[in-house]
This record gives sequence, structure tokens and C-alpha cells, in this order.
Amino acid sequence: MPAALNKRAYMVKGDGNKVAITCDSGHFAGIDLGIGKYHFEVGAGKENFEWA
Repeated sequence: MPAALNKRAYMVKGDGNKVAITCDSGHFAGIDLGIGKYHFEVGAGKENFEWA
């Protein structure tokens, strides 16, 4: 998945259809988190999981 500054400082974990995404702290952490969530939703399909 893409990220600000190409750091990919986030981790996606799942259990069944519940998915959580976390991001390292830093200046662009909020942007990275949003980019990661967006691309996960596009790839997985919003109807196939829920954020934990």
C-alpha cells in the first residue's frame, strides 16, 4: 500500500471480518493512516469487513 514519504509505517491486523490498522507516530501519521485505510477498503471491498 502507498504511504506518505513511502515509509509504510502502518500495520493491518484482522480477526474474522474485523480489521484494525495502526500507524507509527510521526509528522505524517494521520495521513499514512488515511492512505492505508483507503487502499485497504478499495482492495477488500467495504462490504466484506468492518473496522475494529
